[in-house]
Amino acid sequence: LEFAYSQSPKSMKSVMQAIWLLTVAFGNLIVVIVAEAEIFHYQVYEFFFFAGMTVVVTFIFVLMAIRYKYVERQDSVEDSTQHAERYTLLDDDKPPSSPESS
Repeated sequence: LEFAYSQSPKSMKSVMQAIWLLTVAFGNLIVVIVAEAEIFHYQVYEFFFFAGMTVVVTFIFVLMAIRYKYVERQDSVEDSTQHAERYTLLDDDKPPSSPESS
C-alpha cells in the first residue's frame, strides 16, 4: 500500500486506498466462498489450495515488478524534505523554532 500510495499523484491517493481495500475485500470473499462451498473434504487441502494461489499471485507480482519503472514524484520529494526538516534537531538537541515564532 505504501508503495502504491507513494507512486500515485496527489489527486489519486484516495483512489489507491480504495483499490487496496477492494483487493482485501475480494480476497476475503474468495476465502469465504471456498470455505463455505466445502470443495475440499479435508482442511489441509484447502490450506494447500490457498498456498498455491499465493504462489501464483507472487509469481505474477514478480513479473510485474520486473517490468515496473520507478517514478520519482517531485511532490513526494518535497513532502519528505519538509517532513525531514520539521523533525531535524539542532546541534544542542532542541527542536527547530517554528516559523510563527520568528
